[in-house]
Amino acid sequence: MSSLYPLKLKHFKKKSGIDFTPTSFRLSFHIPILLLGLVLLKDYCGIGLNINDAGFLCICCYLGGFIWGRREQEHKHGKFIGSVVFSEEAFEIDSKVLQWSEAEVTALKSSHVFRDDIYNHSFLLGPKYSLGVDNFIEFKTGNETERVYFQFSDYKDKRSFEKIIRDQFYKGNIGLSVTYDGLNLTYEEIQVLKEEAESKKNNTNQQQNLHKA
Repeated sequence: MSSLYPLKLKHFKKKSGIDFTPTSFRLSFHIPILLLGLVLLKDYCGIGLNINDAGFLCICCYLGGFIWGRREQEHKHGKFIGSVVFSEEAFEIDSKVLQWSEAEVTALKSSHVFRDDIYNHSFLLGPKYSLGVDNFIEFKTGNETERVYFQFSDYKDKRSFEKIIRDQFYKGNIGLSVTYDGLNLTYEEIQVLKEEAESKKNNTNQQQNLHKA
């Protein structure tokens, strides 16, 4: 199992505040709202757009957002800073080292990888491709809880991370509910996970008994 380690992933630091980056969603919804405001301004102040011009521009915005969204790369408000490294005994976040046995993992998520197709067919809007940074691990040290996001650059990263989480669960460093919620396991997969954990525990106990004998 040690061959899984270490796993190095890009650390994505989310930013607070308002993000003004243009996206297909904003083009399709925010700009039409602004145009509607200009129509109301025309009605009350005589300055702005008439309803026919605004309607035409709204249609153009929606069509433009639709076309753009089918090619769009997902945007997240933040930037890549350093790396997150998972080793067998600890995980490191930008040179900050935390032991698995000392940090209480309270939540985690294994989601999309970079360039996954996430096109939203329900609203016919983008983005088309995931940035792959919705993956995270949340942990508690002392009275503080921190959530760290990272990118899966491909499915190898995703599979390696999920195997590491299972390994740490078997070692008792991550709780059952956190594990199956974070890995999005089905009921049948949860039962297999519990059986594997019990089997590994029994094997460890047998080895310890043999050493004592």
